[in-house]
Amino acid sequence: MNEIIVRYLNGEATLEEKQQVLAWLRKDRENKKIFSEIRDIWIASISSAISDEEVCDAFAYFEQRIDRHERKGIKHTRYSLWHIAAAAAILLLCSLSGYFFGKQSAFTGTTENMFVMNQVIMGDESKGNITLPDGTKVWLNANSKISYPEMFLQDVRKVKLEGEAYFDVIHNAQSPFIVESDRMEVNVLGTQFDTKNYATQSYSETTLLTGKVEVRFSSDSEFILLEPNHTISFDKQKNTFSIHEVKAKDYIIWTNDKLTFTNELLSDILYKMEKWYNIRITCADGVPLDQRLSFTIRREPKEEIFKLLELIAPIKSNVEGYNVFIRKK
Repeated sequence: MNEIIVRYLNGEATLEEKQQVLAWLRKDRENKKIFSEIRDIWIASISSAISDEEVCDAFAYFEQRIDRHERKGIKHTRYSLWHIAAAAAILLLCSLSGYFFGKQSAFTGTTENMFVMNQVIMGDESKGNITLPDGTKVWLNANSKISYPEMFLQDVRKVKLEGEAYFDVIHNAQSPFIVESDRMEVNVLGTQFDTKNYATQSYSETTLLTGKVEVRFSSDSEFILLEPNHTISFDKQKNTFSIHEVKAKDYIIWTNDKLTFTNELLSDILYKMEKWYNIRITCADGVPLDQRLSFTIRREPKEEIFKLLELIAPIKSNVEGYNVFIRKK
């Protein structure tokens, strides 16, 4: 079981091996506790600045627990947990590049209702994509996290999102696809859409490319039907929403490997940079928005690109978190 658990945590297990892990979790309540504690180390290693000393202390704690289990006759636990500890250490290193993939256990009542959740987290300057169990493809923007079950239920496919993601949903009329995030729920059957809901921002929005989606902002409110090339934006402070017609493809340019401008107006460049970096740009009077520029953005930080703009255009910029203010030089 030791090697199987390691492959399971690394996302490399076969369906049969996954079933073996689930059976192991159902077998003993202590197994669930061990699995949950390992999960907490994984999450801590990506969500906070955990030190090497803290990691070693956590692993030493597990060694003490394992020794106690061995005295009770559970001899396979130590070897498997130290393999998992090594995997967690590797993940700690991987978190430096901003990407994390982990699994956490979720238990509801009895073991028959037990299921395992996956989590994928993107760091400050990272973007990535995954494929869900039903074949749906998801692109995650920076500072975003998605949680989804190892296997979807037959009558519903539900995921939880923090941040921004673009979904290309596999159609299944018998199993609606639902995206839950803070004060926003998106209900679809099969479509392409982008949804954004960062805790640090005062608004959330969903933009539809193809198909149809329904959006609501509380469990007791009615769903609002959204059509292609429209975005619905919700003001969290005022508790109001608005719908606008847009060029939906502009809202997913952040999923590309690079953003290239060839003799484009500064006004169009700034608009697309808002979508690429997930920021709000405010221009003062006199900024030459009709000037044309050519350059390419790949993975450079926004601060670096705005310094570049200051060299090739008569502007000055001030970057403050998600907000960027531009004035004439």
